Amino acid sequence: MSSAQDVKVVFDVNSEAWHGHSSESLWASPMNDGFELQNVPFFALGVSLGDVVEGEKDKQGNLRFAGVLRRGGHSTVRVVAPTEDSEKSPFQDSFEKLVAAGCRYESGTVHDLSVFAVDIPPDSDIGVVYRVLEAARESGVWDWELGFDGHPSDPDE
Repeated sequence: MSSAQDVKVVFDVNSEAWHGHSSESLWASPMNDGFELQNVPFFALGVSLGDVVEGEKDKQGNLRFAGVLRRGGHSTVRVVAPTEDSEKSPFQDSFEKLVAAGCRYESGTVHDLSVFAVDIPPDSDIGVVYRVLEAARESGVWDWELGFDGHPSDPDE
């Protein structure tokens, strides 16, 4: 979701990774000292929804990611499954558990795969989310990867 004041921040990503993209653009709201990310990243690593980033204009006038100023406390994972599998009950059952844990997501298709950029808000129990993700991977429902873990570490672990 974006507003009239929002801008696109371009992130360079590894084009040799499974997705094959060389960049990703995310909507961001201008702040006094940077830009607050308004999208869940699909491919950009090391950032999450709500992070405040700095950007620099390139020669073409695009605002390019130049670093993280402040973390928003969110974590990001990507869930990937064959498109036909994402409509089957085991996938839906597992995904409903992520939503019940407070996760939000954006979805798309890459190379005949359903891809879900999943936001794990700061108040979600990331341990529960990781257990759901791993159980579904072990059952062959999907694969997943960590984009960024922005949750505070538990000193008791």
